[in-house]
Amino acid sequence: MMWRSEGSRVLLSLPVLLLMTVTVFDPASLAAQWQEECCLFSAQDSARTGYTNCRNLVVQGDLVHSLWMDKENGEWRPTYRRSMDGGSTWENAVHLAEPNTTWPRHLASFAVHESTVYAVWADERSGESRIYMRVSADNGRTWTGDRCISPEGLECYCPAIAFEHSSVHVVYTERVPSSRNIKYIRSSDGGEHWTKRVSLSSSSYAEAACITIEGSVIHICWYEFFFGQSEIMYRRSTDGGATWENSVRLSQDPGVQNGCTIAVSGDDVHIAWHDYRTGFFDVHYVYSWDGGAHWGEEEPVMVTPYDCYFPTLAVSDQTLHLAWVDKRNDPGDIYYCRSDDAGRTWGLEEPVVSSPLRSRYPFLAISGDALHLLRTDDYREVRHMRNPTGNAGTTVARDPVATPGYTFDQNYPNPFSTRTSMQYRLSAVAHVCITLHDMLGRELRILLDDMRNPGTHVIQIDGSELPEGNYLCRMTVGKDTMTRLISVMHH
Repeated sequence: MMWRSEGSRVLLSLPVLLLMTVTVFDPASLAAQWQEECCLFSAQDSARTGYTNCRNLVVQGDLVHSLWMDKENGEWRPTYRRSMDGGSTWENAVHLAEPNTTWPRHLASFAVHESTVYAVWADERSGESRIYMRVSADNGRTWTGDRCISPEGLECYCPAIAFEHSSVHVVYTERVPSSRNIKYIRSSDGGEHWTKRVSLSSSSYAEAACITIEGSVIHICWYEFFFGQSEIMYRRSTDGGATWENSVRLSQDPGVQNGCTIAVSGDDVHIAWHDYRTGFFDVHYVYSWDGGAHWGEEEPVMVTPYDCYFPTLAVSDQTLHLAWVDKRNDPGDIYYCRSDDAGRTWGLEEPVVSSPLRSRYPFLAISGDALHLLRTDDYREVRHMRNPTGNAGTTVARDPVATPGYTFDQNYPNPFSTRTSMQYRLSAVAHVCITLHDMLGRELRILLDDMRNPGTHVIQIDGSELPEGNYLCRMTVGKDTMTRLISVMHH
């Protein structure tokens, strides 16, 4: 369930005035504007788009590029297809290699700049998994022959690529008997020659790196295991890959975090992943406002009693689009939401794909006002759909009773038995105090008493030792106070 204010309420209790704020987002009937899907590929065996670290969808004006892996006679190959009219019609699919890969995690990724397309994938033609690349200089119409860009004698897989002008940057996972590490290589001449590989991860198990470039700044994130727990890590280079700053741990829970994805617009860097700390996979998000030098606190976009995973991001200035696999209705649909303030607040979630089959591995891309989605259906079909006005419009915000500068949402779930979460938003750095009281106003707990950065935050309340009944949760920012009525009910 997406975090949101459900309506305006005024509740009088003793000297406390309880106010429910309302933040209204106008998603412009996004679900109704998604056009009919187009099946790009239907496999007798299997077909699938990649993990969240890959890039399988790029849109430039009316030119739509798509990439996936499909299986024939038990082995996988990379396949490319393009549309010249915004996805209305599609040219024939192009198989970039012969089927020769048995492991489905040997996925494909590509990057597009102006009229040049670079595609990379993992391939077992030599008997070991290595990274191969093909290039098109005419927007995917014709392709060069493939070339291997990873060393012999090492298992390499799960590549991702970014490039700008003639500078090409590739990350991949390198596997040896005792470890899996993130490796980085770059070429300054369009892929003719490559630097020696650089190790970016520090533990003995790291996988699924994603990469993007903005000017001379390269951003990379991946998941890495420490003492049996996986964390989301980030690293950047500010000089085009010549040197690398220290890695930064973005997730803050000793649990299972993976499936990370990244989107960048200027100095705004957005990273999302799925997180298992609640016993279900939830989508978590973190934001940097200065090109990755500093990061806000990681926050759940939603906390749900069902799995939400494989998030994908697309960004245009301050507008951020998020889609994910949502299992509220098994076996899994594609849901979507949008933020018009760089991820500080989010609109309501919208079901984009509701199917009796399994939807997996979505990818979003933006071109002008249009928003595009690529996904896997039941591991057999690759499908594309478009919302021609999905990136248009603005968010309408109304808050007639809340103090300007912050909101304090109702907890979810409510009533609750063991744990509940409350979300609040700040428009500027502020000192925040959140306390729990009984119905006589007596303070029971101090939940938070500290400075907080602008953005969306979540605080959790443990109700396992609270007697059943109603309680007051009070948030104070400066001289202003807002209170929520919460209920504990043990089963």
